[in-house]
Amino acid sequence: YALVYNGLSFYSADLGVSSHLGFFISSAVEIPSYFVGWYFMDNWGRRWILFTTMMTGGISCICCMFVPLEASPWITVTLAMIGKFQIAASFAVIYVYAGELMPTVVRSEAMGISSFIAGIGLLIFPQINALGNIRHELPLVIMGTLSAIGGIAALFLPETLWKHLPNTLEEGEAFGAKFKICSCPQRRHESEDNNVYIDGIDDNEETMSLCDRRNQQPNGKIEPDWLEVA
Repeated sequence: YALVYNGLSFYSADLGVSSHLGFFISSAVEIPSYFVGWYFMDNWGRRWILFTTMMTGGISCICCMFVPLEASPWITVTLAMIGKFQIAASFAVIYVYAGELMPTVVRSEAMGISSFIAGIGLLIFPQINALGNIRHELPLVIMGTLSAIGGIAALFLPETLWKHLPNTLEEGEAFGAKFKICSCPQRRHESEDNNVYIDGIDDNEETMSLCDRRNQQPNGKIEPDWLEVA
Protein backbone atom coordinates (compact mmCIF):
# COMPACT_ATOMS: atom_id res chain seq x y z
CA TYR A 1 0.00 0.00 0.00
CA ALA A 2 2.75 2.44 0.93
CA LEU A 3 4.72 1.62 -2.21
CA VAL A 4 1.77 2.20 -4.54
CA TYR A 5 0.53 5.28 -2.70
CA ASN A 6 3.88 7.05 -2.61
CA GLY A 7 4.85 5.82 -6.05
CA LEU A 8 1.75 7.32 -7.65
CA SER A 9 2.17 10.52 -5.68
CA PHE A 10 5.69 11.13 -6.93
CA TYR A 11 5.09 9.85 -10.45
CA SER A 12 2.23 12.32 -10.93
CA ALA A 13 4.85 14.90 -11.93
CA ASP A 14 5.97 12.74 -14.90
CA LEU A 15 2.66 12.05 -16.62
CA GLY A 16 3.26 14.23 -19.66
CA VAL A 17 1.65 17.40 -18.31
CA SER A 18 3.00 20.21 -16.15
CA SER A 19 4.69 18.72 -13.09
CA HIS A 20 3.06 21.33 -10.84
CA LEU A 21 -0.39 20.66 -12.30
CA GLY A 22 0.03 16.90 -12.11
CA PHE A 23 1.10 17.02 -8.47
CA PHE A 24 -1.74 19.41 -7.64
CA ILE A 25 -4.35 17.08 -9.18
CA SER A 26 -2.78 14.11 -7.41
CA SER A 27 -3.08 15.90 -4.08
CA ALA A 28 -6.59 17.22 -4.74
CA VAL A 29 -8.11 13.79 -5.46
CA GLU A 30 -7.08 12.59 -2.00
CA ILE A 31 -9.46 14.93 -0.17
CA PRO A 32 -12.74 13.36 -1.37
CA SER A 33 -11.23 9.86 -1.35
CA TYR A 34 -10.81 9.91 2.43
CA PHE A 35 -14.44 10.85 3.01
CA VAL A 36 -15.60 8.17 0.57
CA GLY A 37 -13.41 5.55 2.25
CA TRP A 38 -14.57 6.48 5.77
CA TYR A 39 -18.24 6.42 4.79
CA PHE A 40 -18.26 3.09 2.99
CA MET A 41 -16.05 1.23 5.44
CA ASP A 42 -18.45 2.07 8.27
CA ASN A 43 -21.45 0.83 6.28
CA TRP A 44 -20.17 -1.93 4.01
CA GLY A 45 -17.25 -3.24 6.02
CA ARG A 46 -13.50 -2.91 5.79
CA ARG A 47 -12.60 -6.01 3.77
CA TRP A 48 -14.77 -5.51 0.70
CA ILE A 49 -14.05 -1.78 0.49
CA LEU A 50 -10.33 -2.47 0.69
CA PHE A 51 -10.63 -5.09 -2.04
CA THR A 52 -12.74 -2.84 -4.27
CA THR A 53 -10.53 0.22 -3.98
CA MET A 54 -7.28 -1.69 -4.47
CA MET A 55 -8.61 -3.66 -7.45
CA THR A 56 -10.22 -0.66 -9.14
CA GLY A 57 -7.12 1.46 -8.68
CA GLY A 58 -4.88 -1.34 -9.88
CA ILE A 59 -6.90 -2.04 -13.02
CA SER A 60 -7.03 1.68 -13.78
CA CYS A 61 -3.24 1.95 -13.65
CA ILE A 62 -2.76 -1.24 -15.68
CA CYS A 63 -5.03 0.18 -18.40
CA CYS A 64 -2.42 2.90 -19.02
CA MET A 65 -0.45 0.36 -21.04
CA PHE A 66 -3.23 0.32 -23.65
CA VAL A 67 -3.13 4.08 -24.24
CA PRO A 68 -1.50 4.81 -27.66
CA LEU A 69 1.68 6.85 -27.62
CA GLU A 70 0.12 9.53 -29.85
CA ALA A 71 -2.94 9.87 -27.62
CA SER A 72 -3.52 12.87 -25.38
CA PRO A 73 -1.52 12.68 -22.13
CA TRP A 74 -4.70 13.56 -20.24
CA ILE A 75 -5.98 10.02 -20.84
CA THR A 76 -3.03 8.65 -18.88
CA VAL A 77 -3.45 11.38 -16.28
CA THR A 78 -7.13 10.48 -15.82
CA LEU A 79 -6.40 6.77 -15.42
CA ALA A 80 -3.54 7.46 -13.02
CA MET A 81 -5.67 9.82 -10.93
CA ILE A 82 -8.45 7.24 -10.72
CA GLY A 83 -5.82 4.88 -9.36
CA LYS A 84 -4.58 7.53 -6.94
CA PHE A 85 -8.13 8.21 -5.74
CA GLN A 86 -8.71 4.52 -5.04
CA ILE A 87 -5.36 3.87 -3.36
CA ALA A 88 -5.84 6.94 -1.14
CA ALA A 89 -9.28 5.65 -0.13
CA SER A 90 -7.77 2.27 0.70
CA PHE A 91 -5.09 4.03 2.75
CA ALA A 92 -7.85 5.55 4.88
CA VAL A 93 -9.23 2.05 5.46
CA ILE A 94 -6.06 0.04 5.99
CA TYR A 95 -4.87 1.81 9.14
CA VAL A 96 -8.24 1.30 10.85
CA TYR A 97 -8.55 -2.25 9.56
CA ALA A 98 -5.02 -3.29 10.57
CA GLY A 99 -5.47 -1.91 14.09
CA GLU A 100 -8.71 -3.82 14.53
CA LEU A 101 -7.16 -7.10 13.39
CA MET A 102 -4.36 -6.89 15.97
CA PRO A 103 -5.04 -8.09 19.54
CA THR A 104 -5.04 -5.28 22.08
CA VAL A 105 -2.05 -6.61 24.02
CA VAL A 106 0.25 -6.41 20.98
CA ARG A 107 -1.51 -3.76 18.90
CA SER A 108 1.07 -1.00 19.30
CA GLU A 109 4.01 -3.34 18.61
CA ALA A 110 2.25 -4.95 15.64
CA MET A 111 1.35 -1.59 14.10
CA GLY A 112 4.96 -0.46 14.56
CA ILE A 113 6.25 -3.56 12.76
CA SER A 114 3.68 -3.07 10.00
CA SER A 115 4.81 0.52 9.52
CA PHE A 116 8.43 -0.63 9.38
CA ILE A 117 7.62 -3.19 6.68
CA ALA A 118 5.66 -0.54 4.78
CA GLY A 119 8.71 1.70 4.98
CA ILE A 120 10.59 -0.80 2.83
CA GLY A 121 8.29 0.23 0.00
CA LEU A 122 9.56 3.79 0.39
CA LEU A 123 13.01 2.49 -0.54
CA ILE A 124 11.75 0.59 -3.58
CA PHE A 125 9.34 2.96 -5.31
CA PRO A 126 12.03 5.40 -6.55
CA GLN A 127 13.59 2.53 -8.48
CA ILE A 128 10.20 1.62 -9.94
CA ASN A 129 9.55 5.22 -10.96
CA ALA A 130 12.97 5.32 -12.63
CA LEU A 131 11.76 2.60 -15.02
CA GLY A 132 9.70 5.34 -16.67
CA ASN A 133 12.88 6.24 -18.56
CA ILE A 134 12.59 2.90 -20.35
CA ARG A 135 8.85 2.99 -21.01
CA HIS A 136 6.60 5.76 -19.77
CA GLU A 137 3.71 3.62 -18.51
CA LEU A 138 5.85 0.84 -17.01
CA PRO A 139 5.83 2.21 -13.42
CA LEU A 140 2.05 2.58 -13.55
CA VAL A 141 1.63 -1.01 -14.73
CA ILE A 142 3.91 -2.33 -11.97
CA MET A 143 2.17 -0.34 -9.25
CA GLY A 144 -1.24 -1.30 -10.65
CA THR A 145 -0.28 -4.98 -10.52
CA LEU A 146 0.90 -4.67 -6.92
CA SER A 147 -2.33 -2.87 -6.01
CA ALA A 148 -4.45 -5.64 -7.55
CA ILE A 149 -2.46 -8.29 -5.68
CA GLY A 150 -3.00 -6.39 -2.43
CA GLY A 151 -6.74 -6.21 -3.12
CA ILE A 152 -6.95 -9.97 -3.66
CA ALA A 153 -4.94 -10.59 -0.47
CA ALA A 154 -7.42 -8.45 1.49
CA LEU A 155 -10.18 -10.97 0.74
CA PHE A 156 -8.42 -13.54 2.91
CA LEU A 157 -8.64 -11.35 6.02
CA PRO A 158 -11.66 -11.61 8.37
CA GLU A 159 -14.16 -8.77 8.58
CA THR A 160 -14.00 -6.59 11.71
CA LEU A 161 -17.07 -4.38 11.28
CA TRP A 162 -19.66 -5.03 14.03
CA LYS A 163 -17.43 -7.77 15.48
CA HIS A 164 -16.01 -8.26 18.95
CA LEU A 165 -12.36 -7.32 18.44
CA PRO A 166 -9.63 -9.53 19.96
CA ASN A 167 -8.11 -8.39 23.23
CA THR A 168 -5.77 -11.28 24.05
CA LEU A 169 -3.53 -13.46 21.93
CA GLU A 170 -5.96 -16.34 22.41
CA GLU A 171 -8.81 -14.24 21.07
CA GLY A 172 -6.61 -13.13 18.19
CA GLU A 173 -5.96 -16.74 17.21
CA ALA A 174 -9.66 -17.57 17.37
CA PHE A 175 -10.77 -14.39 15.58
CA GLY A 176 -12.18 -15.18 12.16
CA ALA A 177 -12.06 -18.94 12.71
CA LYS A 178 -15.47 -19.31 11.04
CA PHE A 179 -14.68 -16.72 8.40
CA LYS A 180 -15.91 -17.31 4.85
CA ILE A 181 -14.28 -15.53 1.95
CA CYS A 182 -17.60 -14.59 0.30
CA SER A 183 -19.26 -13.44 3.53
CA CYS A 184 -20.53 -9.90 4.08
CA PRO A 185 -20.72 -7.99 7.38
CA GLN A 186 -24.03 -8.18 9.22
CA ARG A 187 -25.15 -5.99 12.09
CA ARG A 188 -25.77 -7.75 15.38
CA HIS A 189 -29.07 -7.29 17.22
CA GLU A 190 -29.85 -8.11 20.82
CA SER A 191 -33.19 -9.71 21.66
CA GLU A 192 -35.16 -9.38 24.86
CA ASP A 193 -33.38 -12.41 26.34
CA ASN A 194 -29.98 -10.67 25.73
CA ASN A 195 -28.97 -13.20 23.08
CA VAL A 196 -27.29 -11.85 19.98
CA TYR A 197 -29.00 -12.62 16.69
CA ILE A 198 -27.81 -12.06 13.13
CA ASP A 199 -30.66 -12.19 10.62
CA GLY A 200 -32.69 -14.41 12.94
CA ILE A 201 -29.86 -16.84 13.76
CA ASP A 202 -28.70 -17.21 17.33
CA ASP A 203 -25.07 -16.11 17.21
CA ASN A 204 -24.44 -15.70 20.92
CA GLU A 205 -21.59 -18.19 21.07
CA GLU A 206 -19.93 -16.80 17.94
CA THR A 207 -19.87 -13.17 19.02
CA MET A 208 -19.17 -13.69 22.72
CA SER A 209 -15.59 -12.97 23.74
CA LEU A 210 -13.41 -15.72 25.14
CA CYS A 211 -13.12 -13.79 28.41
CA ASP A 212 -16.90 -13.75 28.79
CA ARG A 213 -17.10 -17.47 28.06
CA ARG A 214 -14.36 -18.16 30.63
CA ASN A 215 -16.28 -16.24 33.29
CA GLN A 216 -19.36 -18.38 32.66
CA GLN A 217 -17.49 -21.61 33.41
CA PRO A 218 -17.41 -22.81 37.05
CA ASN A 219 -13.69 -23.69 36.88
CA GLY A 220 -12.72 -20.70 34.76
CA LYS A 221 -11.78 -22.91 31.80
CA ILE A 222 -13.32 -23.04 28.35
CA GLU A 223 -14.50 -26.52 27.54
CA PRO A 224 -14.26 -27.77 23.94
CA ASP A 225 -17.41 -27.56 21.85
CA TRP A 226 -17.78 -31.36 21.67
CA LEU A 227 -17.88 -31.54 25.49
CA GLU A 228 -20.54 -28.83 25.62
CA VAL A 229 -22.69 -30.78 23.18
CA ALA A 230 -22.19 -33.98 25.15
